[in-house]
Amino acid sequence: MMQEDLIEFPCDYPVKAMGYTSDGFEDHVLKLVSKHAELTEPKKVTSRASSGGKYTSITVSVKARSREHLELVYAQLKEDDKIVYIL
Repeated sequence: MMQEDLIEFPCDYPVKAMGYTSDGFEDHVLKLVSKHAELTEPKKVTSRASSGGKYTSITVSVKARSREHLELVYAQLKEDDKIVYIL
């Protein structure tokens, strides 16, 4: 079975982005994700600071329509200079 067969679309899918802790980082991530994906309702967003507080991870659940759709969302995050790491 190929990896593509493991996810059935459409589905709610968690997207995680990490960056340096700053005011407005969560809003920034939500704005980037919202350019290509609809957030789930009710909105599922969690944020967590690293143990040293230098980084913050934001996880947001989106309505993913296809693998290509998710790739668009991740490409948008990858291009942004405030995003250090994506999962």
